[in-house]
Amino acid sequence: MNNIEQLRNKTLREINAWCYQRASHLSLNGHEKAAQALTEEHMEALQSIRPEKMLWIGL
Repeated sequence: MNNIEQLRNKTLREINAWCYQRASHLSLNGHEKAAQALTEEHMEALQSIRPEKMLWIGL
C-alpha cells in the first residue's frame, strides 16, 4: 500500500470514528432522531465508498 492509500485509509478511519462518536453524543444527550439520521447517512456512505474517488490527498 503506498503513502497516498495509507493516508486515505487513515482519514476515512478518522471520519468513521467521528461519525460514531457524534452519533453516540447525540443519543446520550436526548437527540435520538439526529443520531439515527447520522447513523443511516454514515451507513449509506460506507456501502458506496471508493476512497480513491472520495479523497484527494497530495504529498
